[in-house]
Amino acid sequence: MKRSALADSALVAVMAFVLAAVATALDGWPLPRVFDEFSYLIGAETFAAGRLSNPPHQLPEFFNTIHVLQTPTYTSKYFPGHSLFLALGIVLGGGPRLGQWIAFAFMGGALCWMLRGCVSRRGALAGSAILVLLLADTHWTSGYWGSAAALGGSALMFGAILRVQHDPAPRTAGILGLGVVVLALTRPFEGLAVSLVPALAMLTWCLGGGCETPRRLLRVALPTLLVIGAGAAFLAAHNRATTGNAFRPAYVAYEASAPGAPPFVWRAPVGTAASSTGRPLRPSERARIGIDLDAWAKLRQHPLAELQARLRQSVALYLPAGVFAALFLLAVPALADRRLLVPAGAVGALAVATGVSSFFLPSYVAPAIAPLAVLVAVGASRVAAVGVPARRAVMAAAALLAVGGAWRVVHQSREEAEHRSPASFPNRRAALARALEQEPGRQLVFVSYDHAYRSQHEFVQNSADRDSAAVLWAHDLGGVENERLMALERHRRPRSCGSRRTPAARARGVAHPAAIWGRGGDSVARRRTPSRVTAPPAVDERRDGVSRGHARPRAATIAER
Repeated sequence: MKRSALADSALVAVMAFVLAAVATALDGWPLPRVFDEFSYLIGAETFAAGRLSNPPHQLPEFFNTIHVLQTPTYTSKYFPGHSLFLALGIVLGGGPRLGQWIAFAFMGGALCWMLRGCVSRRGALAGSAILVLLLADTHWTSGYWGSAAALGGSALMFGAILRVQHDPAPRTAGILGLGVVVLALTRPFEGLAVSLVPALAMLTWCLGGGCETPRRLLRVALPTLLVIGAGAAFLAAHNRATTGNAFRPAYVAYEASAPGAPPFVWRAPVGTAASSTGRPLRPSERARIGIDLDAWAKLRQHPLAELQARLRQSVALYLPAGVFAALFLLAVPALADRRLLVPAGAVGALAVATGVSSFFLPSYVAPAIAPLAVLVAVGASRVAAVGVPARRAVMAAAALLAVGGAWRVVHQSREEAEHRSPASFPNRRAALARALEQEPGRQLVFVSYDHAYRSQHEFVQNSADRDSAAVLWAHDLGGVENERLMALERHRRPRSCGSRRTPAARARGVAHPAAIWGRGGDSVARRRTPSRVTAPPAVDERRDGVSRGHARPRAATIAER
């Protein structure tokens, strides 16, 4: 690896880090707002504490929430790659947000290193910088998602493949293995799809070298497999710590017990009337299942229309449709190079894999951005070599993309503005949690919902270390069942969180939540006393409120509820 390649990669990594921080500053400090983010944060807190998993609660049914495994251990269902980046930020003292910036910087540096293997230094710097600009103000930096880490792993893999055939060095092979490991630990399904064609190509190259075959196996295949083996050993240890089985990931254990749409379009749905324990489904589960089943049904009934919609969603997240079409055409000249059939095949393989998946998000295609960037960069360099007018056209297009990316960084989108507003659900929930944390002692909040519920509005989200948390959120399973939890959490003060007053609450004179924060808002309602928890006004997004119990013995409090 040339020193200039390392220096350029470091430069783009620093640029990506700064842009991620700037985008965060412009959009406002983000709070987790969807189930996936809460799950990633649980994983990050677990790793930052020096653990691979957390012990389960004796009554896990009170804490069931989407994308979190409760038994046999309490942990995130996701593979550990992205949570490791977030944990690094926590360990360094900057919190998970710092870890998100580090992941984005890793992505930028890996992209530049990859492009240095196929185009000029100027082209690699321009291409990677433009990609960083285009992604800097998406949820890749404004949330706690793992897309940046997955793209970084894919870039390492393809950057090494572009080099290893003319530079069969163990160092390059080790980077190839590292890219595969990062993909496996972040987006394993999409990572597997995007790795199939490169794996076949590398296997053919290693075994088809004639007298060079032993050298290639020793200098390329062996180092690659050693790094992949180390990653597999870590994953096996993580699986064993979370599920008790080295070959059973937490993701598989969670999905086996979660009703809903099947992972692939040709399979039938799992029973959706009740959970694996036979209890009725809560609103959050019904909402999630409804979304998944709707996507599955659309893909089965109208496959072409659904695939077109997925393509539009993927493009719209990053570029206008016309710009993407121009870039796609720009990649065509690169196919004249037989070596570049490997990244082209990887893009096609991932397209097929996401096309048969029941549920889809634009972030799922992140591993395909690296090989697509290779094709576009090589195609642009070949068009620019035709003559001065063509070179100027390519430079103008690159400048327009850079300006568009910079505009996105400084222009806060309407969607992000809504998520960052004080009236948004994440901010209202955070304000409520802060108000409860200011109360004396530790709190145990029983949460119940009515049917006016949005899919991502879930109060029962706890940290990795539930025992030491100031506020413990639990589902309201009814008076008799709640007594069991209160017996275990005697050091906590009981509260109830719900959108409607029970007859007992009306008899005690407890105010309706709407009387505290306004109609339809989340609130802390209590007896009419001089002291009151204040919080920002809410909007009519849903009708969940919080009411506090009396300072009486716990058994009496539960009976009154």
